[in-house]
Amino acid sequence: MTEVGLDLAQTNNLMGKRLFKMCGRYILSYKFDVSVYETPLWHEKYVYKNTYWEYESQNEKTVKQFLETKLWSMCNTLVPEYKSLLPAILEYMLRNKENIEVATNALLPMEKRAIVDSLHVYGWYATGLYVEA
Repeated sequence: MTEVGLDLAQTNNLMGKRLFKMCGRYILSYKFDVSVYETPLWHEKYVYKNTYWEYESQNEKTVKQFLETKLWSMCNTLVPEYKSLLPAILEYMLRNKENIEVATNALLPMEKRAIVDSLHVYGWYATGLYVEA
């Protein structure tokens, strides 16, 4: 659906300077400020929050880093690159039995990443747990 949405945005001339992708279970908080994303440092960058998930299985601790999909964005000039990454992201997910957050984090070019501390959204995990991020 992301590819279809990006195609529609391009076809219908809806491309701003930055495109935002927000999960449907979340709402922007009153602290969200779009002007923060207009910094020249974030031109040609994917902007997101990094999260670490720690779990234990068979007495072995694993820590995974992933891109927070509650809210993330990209400079409009990165749309062709991101669309070209989508097949590799899907393949990574299937081959490694991972979710899109881990796969995207693994495949985005390191030099094109900008990390934020807070997303300024609130909503619910798929499990129903309320969260502010």
